[in-house]
Amino acid sequence: MRESIEGLILSQTILKESDKFLTVLTAKYGKISVYANHVRNIKRGSLVYSMPLQYCRFIINRKGDSYNLVSGDVIHSFLDLNDDLVRFSLAQYVLDIARELSVENNDESEMLQLALNTLFMIQKGTLPLPLIKATFEFRAMAQSGYMPELHGCDFCSKDGGEMFLDIMNGRLICNDCQRIRNLGEVQSRDAAESVIVVRISPSMLKGLRYVLSSEAKRIFSYSIAEDELSDYADVCEKYILNHLERGFDTLDFYKEVSSMPL
Repeated sequence: MRESIEGLILSQTILKESDKFLTVLTAKYGKISVYANHVRNIKRGSLVYSMPLQYCRFIINRKGDSYNLVSGDVIHSFLDLNDDLVRFSLAQYVLDIARELSVENNDESEMLQLALNTLFMIQKGTLPLPLIKATFEFRAMAQSGYMPELHGCDFCSKDGGEMFLDIMNGRLICNDCQRIRNLGEVQSRDAAESVIVVRISPSMLKGLRYVLSSEAKRIFSYSIAEDELSDYADVCEKYILNHLERGFDTLDFYKEVSSMPL
């Protein structure tokens, strides 16, 4: 059956001289693999809509779970990020996370919207990249079933002041309860075997709560103080990497190029 779908190209696998498999994130079908025949032939003009970092409208032939590319048009291109190595590397990391968390035959409209909004913000260049990265990581995990409980201390319900985020159990612990836990006087309830606890300030907690509760179109409409941004970004990165139990080469590369002198 021939149909039109929109999707963000997450990655490509070169098959032969002119063929590819494209991994595409769509709202309707989730993450799909599209066989693209002869798309590396410049004379056919199809190279432009068969590259990662392109949001396209595709005409495909679909048979069961098989998708064959017929033609396409670019709706929005993020390829100009190639001109800035730091922004480009962060965009590639966003694609990797979207590919990791999205699944086939599933409504992935939220993940698609989040990935596109994040890429737009990277392209726009009006917010600090660590804030964009942290926001994407934390919201992506929440949308994918890793929503933490941030309404108050998991043990005494206290809310306010400096808190601790228990990353693997997805909960808050107040200063007093964390001190007691360190003395072994409070037993964890349904606790994960791995305990990773990080300190978060009131303003950082406010930011995390905003990311979880905000409308998708306003998810980047907040700020974190410059002197706390590095710690805030570190919390969000720890949250995603520890829950996924893996690292990403694109993240390592982003960190490497970000640390290079201008």
